[in-house]
Amino acid sequence: MIRLDQVLLLQEKVEAAVEKISSLTDKVSQLESENDALRSKCAELTKAFSEKTELVSTIESTQAKIEESILKTLNRLDSVEDAILSGQGVQTGNENSSESQPVQNEILQEENTDSEQQASEQTVVSEPQIFQQEEPKQMQENPAEPQTDLNGQFDIF
Repeated sequence: MIRLDQVLLLQEKVEAAVEKISSLTDKVSQLESENDALRSKCAELTKAFSEKTELVSTIESTQAKIEESILKTLNRLDSVEDAILSGQGVQTGNENSSESQPVQNEILQEENTDSEQQASEQTVVSEPQIFQQEEPKQMQENPAEPQTDLNGQFDIF
């Protein structure tokens, strides 16, 4: 037959098992809650990473466009310098400003096109300017003679 002490021992073991199960159930629900929070944080970080990757890509393409624009401008400056040095660009102040106006307009049009494509970026590209030095009296008196005072150099700043 079953004795009373055996029943009491069995009751203690059942109560311990119930407590253990209850404790483990609480622990599981706590871990599930933490897991959900971590999944949410992971989703946020993944989204932020994607946005930053897109931003970097946009910045890189913008940088490439800016570099291309700078190279075009430098090439134009080289062309102007070559024209001036070869004697084809020797002009009076009024003629120079009227002929440089189409080049300036073209540069402004390209800058406007670039700025429209880069609406999210705030990039300032300064327009290159060529300052013509005052012509010596000898050049003003006889414009057919080449200018020798500058030794083939000119100031572009």
